[in-house]
Amino acid sequence: MKLHFWTLSSVLLILIILFLSFYPFAISDKEPLFKHQDKIGHFFLYFLLTFSLIKTFKEELYLVNPFLLSASISFLLGIFIEILQPILTEYREGSFFDAIFNLLGIIFPLFLFTFKKSFFGTRN
Repeated sequence: MKLHFWTLSSVLLILIILFLSFYPFAISDKEPLFKHQDKIGHFFLYFLLTFSLIKTFKEELYLVNPFLLSASISFLLGIFIEILQPILTEYREGSFFDAIFNLLGIIFPLFLFTFKKSFFGTRN
């Protein structure tokens, strides 16, 4: 039995993103380190998800266009979450800037794979 590391990672990341997006965390009176620090979390999680999906579709499922599919899945997940947060919860609201940082996190691994391919001349 082959262990599908990237597939399991992708599923786990989706579950983590869903949990963090809808769980009613307690609001702290403590000041954040800097304004909008949650945007780094959005960027980082969607970067990891897109990267993991690309690896899943390229190395484990062998799909034809892993980049477009990975970016589309990540983008749609992010948009649906931003739309559903104010509908399904009373303690969360959708944010345009969250969606922008999700998108930046999605685009970054696409550039990394493109840069790696052109710079190193590899087929990956």
